Amino acid sequence: MCGLVFAMGFGGAAWAGHRPHLARVSVHSRHEVAASIVPAQPFQLPGGLDNAPRDVDCLTDAVYYEARGESADGQAAVAQVVLNRVRHPAFPKSICAVVFQGVHSGNGCQFSFACNGAMTRPREPDAWARAQDIATHALTGGVMTAVGYATNFHAARVGLSFGGGMTRVARIGMHIFYRLSGYAGDPDMFVLQPERSLDEAKPVQAEGRPPSGHYVLASAPVSPPVAAPAKAAATIAKAPASSAVG
Repeated sequence: MCGLVFAMGFGGAAWAGHRPHLARVSVHSRHEVAASIVPAQPFQLPGGLDNAPRDVDCLTDAVYYEARGESADGQAAVAQVVLNRVRHPAFPKSICAVVFQGVHSGNGCQFSFACNGAMTRPREPDAWARAQDIATHALTGGVMTAVGYATNFHAARVGLSFGGGMTRVARIGMHIFYRLSGYAGDPDMFVLQPERSLDEAKPVQAEGRPPSGHYVLASAPVSPPVAAPAKAAATIAKAPASSAVG
């Protein structure tokens, strides 16, 4: 099944390659890539996937709930954003911590599904299996080159604008992807060793709050991290927040 999914859906170089993309826009403007993209390095989880069910599960959550109706390219792009965040000093250092960032802090969730009650609804088995295949592929070295080192995205229908703090890199399906501008988005910033996900909570909604429809999304921050010299990169404590409507 995994082989069929990737062979039929990823559009070749966008998923498997490691070379810059040329700009391309479909007739319906559903797949648009910036003229030059530096692909992220393959992700390597310490110890591989052996005994790492939480990492696979949390990444599958992000792919499924954020991009269930998207093409394989679109789902792979969401997975790539999560893995890029794990390796950047502005974000948590494990997959589950990135996916569920903000759930217990009261400051809003980075991914809306973690707070809006979506996880209380029954999952579609086939769609979940497809998302799990894509998550597993990303965790074993698959790279979605079309989004490069993007750390943020939003639904195209939202029509957000982030000014100079973010650089748009691609539209894949119904999502638009961005990387941090300036030194903060430099590939040299994405070098931190990821940690294994251990006991991070996997809630169905934020503690003590009913779903409201207002969240801090994995969309671009209004104020990007201050560009720091390489030797001080590890001192950036957490991702900046932005208010958006899910």
